[in-house]
Amino acid sequence: MFDNLVEEIGEENVLQVIRYNESNYVLASKSLEENRPNLYWTPYVAHCIDLILEEIGKLPLLRKTIQGEVSLIDFIYNRSITLSLLRQFTNKRELVRHITKHLLHLIYHYKDFIKRMES
Repeated sequence: MFDNLVEEIGEENVLQVIRYNESNYVLASKSLEENRPNLYWTPYVAHCIDLILEEIGKLPLLRKTIQGEVSLIDFIYNRSITLSLLRQFTNKRELVRHITKHLLHLIYHYKDFIKRMES
């Protein structure tokens, strides 16, 4: 499919090919990379970040924090009155984005501690 698409567009008009990191996509793109060495191949960054965060989330300290945040989100979003109050007092912002930022801040803040836990 990729090869046909590149052929239709013209290899000289393709700047970059972004692929998922799943094994079937990697295998398929390997043969295409051999046939089309002039194309610039990169992994799908959002998928890489998801995989990294998934692994970090398995650390005991962070797992407990994530489970608590997920429980809080479930509680709020499954109760219409609570959700209405949240939206009223946060100017209709979504809580999930703020939780994610909070989690990333925690990971950064405790990065040295997390590294020691891994060894």
